[in-house]
Amino acid sequence: MYRFIVTGGFLIAAAIGDVKSRRIDNRLILSGVVIALLLRAAAPGHFEILLFIKDMCLPVILLFLLFPLRILGAGDIKLLSMISCFLGFGFDLYVIWTSFLMTAVYGVIRMIIKRKTELTVIPFAVPVLLGFVTVVAAEYMGMADTGLTLLM
Repeated sequence: MYRFIVTGGFLIAAAIGDVKSRRIDNRLILSGVVIALLLRAAAPGHFEILLFIKDMCLPVILLFLLFPLRILGAGDIKLLSMISCFLGFGFDLYVIWTSFLMTAVYGVIRMIIKRKTELTVIPFAVPVLLGFVTVVAAEYMGMADTGLTLLM
């Protein structure tokens, strides 16, 4: 449970920073990765550094092509990687897809309201936070099986 709370705290800070400055601070991401490493190493059971490295790298590998296309910023990709460091890539995959879905819904609503189809920069940390909360709520209510238990 504490890993979900700590991850949520980092995501709230990232969302606030992204809305204010359109950037996600690298110090925030680095702090999150280091704390995730310490929390996973201190958890009861077997800790594998290679599993941690895999969880950290898979979101980057999955999403790196979206950076040159300017669909995602580097900070967004690093933020998703940080979530994976805390909770594993399987959980992060649910957050990634939910975040993309929320961004698409926001874009459609914005186009309907504004009646414009121009490109808009969306601070992606906000849909990531909302996606994280949605996945945690779905897991808690038994509507999703991310492979994690909220009692961790």
